[in-house]
Amino acid sequence: LTRVEPDVVLLQESANANPDEWPEGWSIYNAGPLVVASPHRITPVGTSQDHYPPSEWPPIDSVVCDVETPRGTFHVCDVHLRTPREGLSQVLDRSVVLSPARSDAVDQETADRDAESRELRTRLREYGEPILIAGDFNMPCESAIFRRHWGDLSDAFSQRGWGFGYTKNTSVGPITYGTRIDHILASPTWSIHKCWVGPDIGSDHLPLIAELSENTTN
Repeated sequence: LTRVEPDVVLLQESANANPDEWPEGWSIYNAGPLVVASPHRITPVGTSQDHYPPSEWPPIDSVVCDVETPRGTFHVCDVHLRTPREGLSQVLDRSVVLSPARSDAVDQETADRDAESRELRTRLREYGEPILIAGDFNMPCESAIFRRHWGDLSDAFSQRGWGFGYTKNTSVGPITYGTRIDHILASPTWSIHKCWVGPDIGSDHLPLIAELSENTTN
């Protein structure tokens, strides 16, 4: 935080919402495991839950806040979408690596993840622009689900990053692979100048950092 001096920080799967653990004067808001923090005033404006599959206690998958900076106010959405790991783990077999007989689990998991992204993207359009949407999408930008529901937004690393940009090493059964599943997405009202993956600071994900400014021509 000291080195980068960010205008907003988004955390997922975190309980780190204690103001005493942040720089003095920062605004902190958390909704379940999602945390939005900023040296500027933030105002929560909405949350959403993952209803796919239906559950008595659906998890929170996003929180939207207004961030009031000296250069203007914008919406920011902190997201954590469901992982495909559960479905994949059912088709992975120690002896044959893949078990096609269990592929129905993957099909259902894919349908649930597609429905979650569709519902959340529809909801976020209601907030208008400018908006930044960032967090753990649990899918790479090459994913059909990602392209279908998030592809109209600018991906900061795709536009201004360098290298593979892996933010997490994932193990599913005997298979381990690096993935870029954390994204910073911007509406057309933003210009993206730079995006990079930060150092390992103890999480199972690496931090993703971007420099942006509002596009005054829009």
